[in-house]
Amino acid sequence: MRWRSGVVALISACACAAGASADALTQATIGGTVTVSAGLVSPGPYTLSLVEPHPTKATTCAAKLAGPKRAVKGHIKLTGTVPTSLRCYSSDGTLLTRIKITPGTYSLFLCQADGPTGCNGSKTVIKHQIVIHAVPKRKTTG
Repeated sequence: MRWRSGVVALISACACAAGASADALTQATIGGTVTVSAGLVSPGPYTLSLVEPHPTKATTCAAKLAGPKRAVKGHIKLTGTVPTSLRCYSSDGTLLTRIKITPGTYSLFLCQADGPTGCNGSKTVIKHQIVIHAVPKRKTTG
């Protein structure tokens, strides 16, 4: 199967807050586009973030992909680009370092805006796993 930069088909996701419904990607490439939409959400500004696969209590590495953007009539749709790196923050919100994104499984968070990583954990609408792939190398003709 070939992976390309760009939008991959949306699928239903079930990691939603009570009453909310959402769609999210299952796969994307570094530099590719990610779109997440949700319905039946409460009013307020939302952000879309990509988070490392195994955050700890002391450190979280994340990147805000889109937002903040306000929900309209209970719906929100955010689109962003998968970055090449994540910023790592301590538990007090201090920026520590950056890490390069490598192919693997990460988490997407769609939630109400708050703090440097963009999410208020108590107001998360969706937490969804996504597999990130490297950009395919182009074949050279020789």
